[in-house]
Amino acid sequence: MAIGVIAALVATLTWVILHLVAMHIRPTPHRMPAMTRAFLLALPLVPAIVFVLWRNPEWRAALAGIEHPGAAYGMGVLLHVLFYFCYVECFYHVERAVTLRMVIELLEHPGGPPTLDAMLAHYPVDDMVRRRLEGMRDAGFVRADGGRWSLTPKGRFFAAAMRISSFIFNSKPQNERIP
Repeated sequence: MAIGVIAALVATLTWVILHLVAMHIRPTPHRMPAMTRAFLLALPLVPAIVFVLWRNPEWRAALAGIEHPGAAYGMGVLLHVLFYFCYVECFYHVERAVTLRMVIELLEHPGGPPTLDAMLAHYPVDDMVRRRLEGMRDAGFVRADGGRWSLTPKGRFFAAAMRISSFIFNSKPQNERIP
């Protein structure tokens, strides 16, 4: 399994670094598809790295009788997929975090610290909700019909998956965590 872990780490670091460089060189508003493409392009690296490491006599001797090659391939692919989900979660946690954006704005605000009214002008709640719904609509998760918002099949699948994920990890929405 050690070879699979190393292969997954190397493949994941490769696509994450290349993805971040690409986003700095040529940013795209559709980052999720870009991340997924980078992940899928790097997926064949995992078995290739496992193959190279497994053929190395020192590695094979160190793991003789301990690790089956199938376990290395399986662990490598499984971890690579899990690292993808972890990266996506971390990426969007940082990119979408309102608190993070506010802290940076406070740091970079021209003319000194802004007033509460100035901050409220940049972060009106109704505008945030509208922009989030429009973003989800553009991504194909929701649709607007006569002023009402409903889930698309893609949105229903995602919501069901997140409900299961929330149950498994005993996570709560932000409105339930804030006193």
